[in-house]
Amino acid sequence: MRILDSNCWKEYELSELFFIEKGRGINQKDLKEGKTPYVSAANNNNGIVFYSSDIPNHAGNSITVSDFGQAYYQKHDFSGTHIVVLKPKFDMTKEIGLFISTCITKSVNSKYSFGYAVSASRFIREKILLPTKDGMPDYTYMNDYISNLFHIKKEEAKSFIKKEMNKVTYKDITPIDNIKWKEFDIESIFEILPGKRLEKRNMIFGKTPFIGASDSNNGITNFIGNINKTLDKNVLGVNYNGSVVENFYHKYSCIFSDDVKRFHLKYYQDNEYILLFFKTIILKQKNKYRYGYKFNESRMKRQKISVPINCKLEPDYEYMEQYLKNIMYVQYKNCFDFLNK
Repeated sequence: MRILDSNCWKEYELSELFFIEKGRGINQKDLKEGKTPYVSAANNNNGIVFYSSDIPNHAGNSITVSDFGQAYYQKHDFSGTHIVVLKPKFDMTKEIGLFISTCITKSVNSKYSFGYAVSASRFIREKILLPTKDGMPDYTYMNDYISNLFHIKKEEAKSFIKKEMNKVTYKDITPIDNIKWKEFDIESIFEILPGKRLEKRNMIFGKTPFIGASDSNNGITNFIGNINKTLDKNVLGVNYNGSVVENFYHKYSCIFSDDVKRFHLKYYQDNEYILLFFKTIILKQKNKYRYGYKFNESRMKRQKISVPINCKLEPDYEYMEQYLKNIMYVQYKNCFDFLNK
């Protein structure tokens, strides 16, 4: 591919390239669940906040721009509000749509806010920089650039999946529905260790993940240069404040806030597979705890969880470990087969 210098880019008005219209959709609170993507002012999940039973109001192969200037390519027909919809006046492939949506976000995202939201009338005057050739947008370059990027990422993903598949061996085991289960107190299975308070004003920027009481990003709320006695790895971090009962496995070294407890198995060696099995078991208790009934340390210790058992009526750690290995192997294989299509 040719290398683009500053002379290979040119400003184009979006109205030259797209029909621009306001997003149309019923208020989300009046919708029932279905299969139609409902796009709104979100900064993740491709702008999709809900799947509704509403009939799509906009055709796919379009670009949506949120009130705050975040642009996404939409492959499928959709509905939505708090967005502007750009329908191409040219033959737009998915690759070109992804390229241009990124250019739009980079160009306009900083201009718009709650007090100055994106609108169809404002967007008619908006300009963006695009690769150009012979005075026209270079759609061939845009398409090839994204296609090449996809190819590189696809090969990287295949290499990673293949490496991970080699770490696990699939074995035939008893179906989980035929396994006997028994309740145990959490403290009879885990050693529970505390986190440590670290106020934001005292955080030093760095590369060590800081684990807070979050329900997303694997519990990581910051990256810091601080070190304290909570530095840990190969551990399950369980929230007892904030997003209570949410928990995440941490293979890497990280620091824990005082809102998160560290769980280590007492009678079996910690590993990714068995701790992920327990993650799901513990998460089943989430509905029990609310603001008025906190998941404090004493309740955490006494909380009973149902666990697969062996012939000695003890937790069957080997079964749990292999069960997760089997699941991961199947998922890796499915992904690898999909990427090879």
